Amino acid sequence: MVRLQFMVIVLLLTSCSDQQNQLNVPEQTSDPVYLKVDYLYLSATDQSDAKTDYLVSKLDDQLDREIIKEWSLYKVIAGDPDNSHNYVAIYQVDQFGDMDELLSDESDENSPEIRFSELWQRDHLISPDDQQNPGGNYLTINYFDTRDGTGEHEKMEVDFWGAIHEIRIDLDILNSWGMYTLLYPGGVALDYAYATIDFYDEPADMRESVGLELAEQAHTELTENELTEYFQRTADSRTGYKSELWMKVDGSYGN
Repeated sequence: MVRLQFMVIVLLLTSCSDQQNQLNVPEQTSDPVYLKVDYLYLSATDQSDAKTDYLVSKLDDQLDREIIKEWSLYKVIAGDPDNSHNYVAIYQVDQFGDMDELLSDESDENSPEIRFSELWQRDHLISPDDQQNPGGNYLTINYFDTRDGTGEHEKMEVDFWGAIHEIRIDLDILNSWGMYTLLYPGGVALDYAYATIDFYDEPADMRESVGLELAEQAHTELTENELTEYFQRTADSRTGYKSELWMKVDGSYGN
């Protein structure tokens, strides 16, 4: 009886592995990059062109001094009503060790108030072949929690949903998609551990449905029942914490 139970378990695990291997997994991958994200607050007065122009000039200065590789500045259009921030500045470096100079670069009295900062690693990027960085003027940022340690959420995000995002890019309803891991701060007290970002060229693209129809185009190898199972596995692998909508103000890459 014990031997029979063992064989059943092996067969079940093999079946799950075979189904995973049959997925139409995106070929596009990217080397990790590292990001410092400053969540800023600008008062109504501070949001004048002069204030944002000063912030842009400071970011450009850090780029010119090769402290950072790229930068981008966003205005928060929608999110938690209790948000303490209304702008977000993102600084990109290629190696985590390059953060040293960035973190030691001092702010001045003309800089906007930083409510809090985070360090992130971009693990995956899906974008058009001619783009090395994400583009788009509108971003939806989805923050998730996952602490089961199995890596199931990454399999679902990349191996299953990645192919769907490629279809969205081919249909010109998505510019890019990225997956990011929160490096600092850390700990069980946090409400999220990773995020995904959808980069859109136009606001109308955000209203395009992302469901079974696109999944069928992306995964012709799966039946409708199997696709439904993957949707459920995705839901079981993560817990959504919050979402925000950002609009691009300026940046060193993307149009």
